[in-house]
Amino acid sequence: MTWKNYFILCAALIVLTPLLVLFVPGVADLFETIVLVFLSTTAS
Repeated sequence: MTWKNYFILCAALIVLTPLLVLFVPGVADLFETIVLVFLSTTAS
């Protein structure tokens, strides 16, 4: 993967993630659950 393709992929993820969390309730719940599970398992 070239640097340009990697940059485009990262930029797309940075833009799409907040939009999906704001406008798609199922994705927001899934994202919240994943973050909470990650934080609860790494807190100890």
